[in-house]
Amino acid sequence: MSGAKRVFDVCGAVGGLLFFGPVMMCVAAAILLDDGRPVFFKQSRLGRGRRLFEIVKFRSMRDGRVTRTGRVLRATGLDELPQFLNILRGDLSAVGPRPVTEADAARFGWTGPSAAARWRLEPGLTGLGQLAEAGEARL
Repeated sequence: MSGAKRVFDVCGAVGGLLFFGPVMMCVAAAILLDDGRPVFFKQSRLGRGRRLFEIVKFRSMRDGRVTRTGRVLRATGLDELPQFLNILRGDLSAVGPRPVTEADAARFGWTGPSAAARWRLEPGLTGLGQLAEAGEARL
């Protein structure tokens, strides 16, 4: 990742954590009150060069079912806010292909040489697909 892009990512993540910090504390409290611990969901995902890292999200499920708070978190995208921490750690960039699990990479056929370009990029908090959908929604 270029130095300028990394500086942009870190500044954006710090700004995001400062701006959304009060919201994140409220979300954590809502999860605790509604469904108890743990507050966070962690899952192994593949990053640049197929390197494994642990993505962090607010927990939205219990025993295979979406919780009451989880429905709101997923509908608003608030479950994704802890990923600013992944950006600070260098696991994610602000924009890039969404990180997938090893099982998803195998299911999509992204294991061979034809998928090499995908693994040269830093995965992102948001990807071109999400940005394109947002643009279409405004039209």
